[in-house]
Amino acid sequence: MALGRVCFSLIVSLGLSAGQPGPGPHAPAPFPLLDLAEPLELTPKQMEQIQQKIEGHAKTLDVKREEAGKAHRALREALGETAITQEQLRTLANKASQAQLSELLEVHALLQETTALLTPEQRQRLAQFKAEGPRHHGAPPPPPRHGQMGHPGAMPPPPPPHEGTER
Repeated sequence: MALGRVCFSLIVSLGLSAGQPGPGPHAPAPFPLLDLAEPLELTPKQMEQIQQKIEGHAKTLDVKREEAGKAHRALREALGETAITQEQLRTLANKASQAQLSELLEVHALLQETTALLTPEQRQRLAQFKAEGPRHHGAPPPPPRHGQMGHPGAMPPPPPPHEGTER
């Protein structure tokens, strides 16, 4: 379960949601380890090695992201077709799932390679930071979701009922 959360957070961090715009091989995305360089006390050599790993995976991640995007688009388009069979939809869904898994496995490989560059003490601090959540590092809280107070489209809560009236 923790691996899934880590992979998901990496995908979000790297902008790798299937088919969505994200960093390309010419502009690798920031990686959480680089954002934590100061609290983890990464050396310049470690930072350089991590950046090289990110750049080394960038093209492959771009290809896998594009493949996953195409597979998900094909599935979404097929869902609008009335003549498509459930078996055809299953096939498209399986392709989309496999493409997304391939992307996740590439991100996981990157995570393993970069984490291997850390000292045991740095790995321990990283685990502690992950357990404490993103706000520990001074990151701003996430924006409110649609429907939550503070979101531009949110409605205020209903007024309290008046005494003597029933709903």
